Amino acid sequence: MSDSAKHSSGRIWIGVALMFVCAACLCAGQLIWKMYDGFGPLVAGFLLYLVGSAAMICAYHFGSVSILQPINSVSYIFSTILGAVILHESVTPLKIAAVFTILVGVFILAAGGSKDGAAGGESNGEAGSESGSESGNGRTTAEKGGRHDR
Repeated sequence: MSDSAKHSSGRIWIGVALMFVCAACLCAGQLIWKMYDGFGPLVAGFLLYLVGSAAMICAYHFGSVSILQPINSVSYIFSTILGAVILHESVTPLKIAAVFTILVGVFILAAGGSKDGAAGGESNGEAGSESGSESGNGRTTAEKGGRHDR
């Protein structure tokens, strides 16, 4: 494993943590909108959405979209917990099974992304060059959909 792959695989966890922040902010913003009326709560909800969106954008610097975006599904878990604790919604066995399934999927994605180096390389522009030179897999940048001059 190259030094850049080792470095980027460790960084995926920063991206995962930022996606958790994103999901928590989105759920909190929605909860505020559900519980309160008026301009203040509307602004507070949008501010939480803004923070969540910023966390998501930052997260993509630490990993690939194919790994990090599905991790945002933890928002369903947060929503279930907030609904049960704050809004006193019922949590059925089916909801518990769904939460467990999401947790397993998030763990598999996050762990798999850190092992196979999916966090770095091409998403950061490190694989191949703009001129169409070959990268590690034998395909040129042009063949991967990059810029090519004719």
